[in-house]
Amino acid sequence: CLSIFLLICFFATAVSAATYYVDQNHSQASDENPGTEDLPWKTINHAAEILKAGDTVLVKAGEYYVGSGSWHCPALNPANSGTPENYITFKAYPGHEVRLVADVSAIGSDGRDYIIWDGFIATATCGTVEERPVAIFNAKGIIVQNCELIGHYVETTGNHTVVRIENSEDIVIRNCVIHGSRGICCSQGIQWYGIKDVLIEHCHIYDCDWPIMAKSLGCNVTVRYNLIHDCEIGYEGNHNSGGTNPPYPGCPDRAENIQIYQNIFYACQSNAINLYVNSYNFQIYNNVAYNCKRFISAWQKHENHSIWNNIAVMADRIYDFSQVHPETILNYSDYNNFQSYSTFCTHSYSIYANTLNEWQQKTPFDDHSIESDPLFVNPEAHDFHLRPNSPCLAKEGEDCGGIDKQDYDGDGDTTERINMGCYITGNEIIGPILNQGPQVSNES
Repeated sequence: CLSIFLLICFFATAVSAATYYVDQNHSQASDENPGTEDLPWKTINHAAEILKAGDTVLVKAGEYYVGSGSWHCPALNPANSGTPENYITFKAYPGHEVRLVADVSAIGSDGRDYIIWDGFIATATCGTVEERPVAIFNAKGIIVQNCELIGHYVETTGNHTVVRIENSEDIVIRNCVIHGSRGICCSQGIQWYGIKDVLIEHCHIYDCDWPIMAKSLGCNVTVRYNLIHDCEIGYEGNHNSGGTNPPYPGCPDRAENIQIYQNIFYACQSNAINLYVNSYNFQIYNNVAYNCKRFISAWQKHENHSIWNNIAVMADRIYDFSQVHPETILNYSDYNNFQSYSTFCTHSYSIYANTLNEWQQKTPFDDHSIESDPLFVNPEAHDFHLRPNSPCLAKEGEDCGGIDKQDYDGDGDTTERINMGCYITGNEIIGPILNQGPQVSNES
């Protein structure tokens, strides 16, 4: 009986889901229509009022003005939430260019859960610090994927960003192009306060002062497979030390358990990564940092960071630590390749090393790291694959390359050798996956 009851419930849930259409250019488009492809709705705002768990709306080509929104609530804030099993999906019709324009904020969620935004071009135009195309506040299960998210120059040093996430969990920003957020200083691509379980992957973030900024706190965050360049600082965080911004429930009062791996950072005027303050247990591995002034900087209140298998080339300083001893900030650093740098330094403790060998002598770190040309295929064209004779490649029977500390292949052996840098197999896609970008969705 129970099995029959569950089957009936599943069938009822499945058949209740509906697909609707918005097409403002259709001659008979009206929000009074049933929302079919032949009789579509005219506005996405109407869809946001109607859709319930399991429903999908497909939006056809055009530029849609969706309203104002506010600094924390997008103009397209759904009236209902989805569920973990039945998301509400807003999706650009496959192959169509759909541009969403708001005054302050266009898409995201304020207090609505389990929503997908897929395939849109979104921007905000108010020209103030409050503009942000994506606002995600007080929400769970929000996915923004395959979108182009466009910022602007705003005359500010404040919290000006393209994507802002606050007091939210289970958030995915995937396969998006994010650009154009500039100001007097510190304008961001993605910014968060008090978050938990967030994934940022396969994004291309450029022409932002700080592409990713952990403004305050956050735990269980993964940043992977992203292409980040032409910026001041590639990853900045934890920027605040807590206090005024409480941690998300279940997270400590610090930034903790952050993984940053298989990303490319290049042309960062200051740092590829700046950990700033009040951070614990970061794992930073298999990244490439090229033509950045510094690889990793940190200020104070740090513990237990692990750094391995990275390639850092043309950095002024590899590690630039202030007010923190390297044996406090670092739990582990090894199997990296450093080239064309000036120094390793820890200011308050007067530990300076002009060579890798000197760093190895003064600290217990990087015994297996090397100082060599990694032999990228074409770094000037930003192709950071490794040539067959690269010293960063793991070769069978030879003591070279990185180490599988993360158990990449899942075989339980964390001592075997793997490639340094972001291309562990050589077949990874760093940045957006082709044919899944702003105009074409995953299912096309």
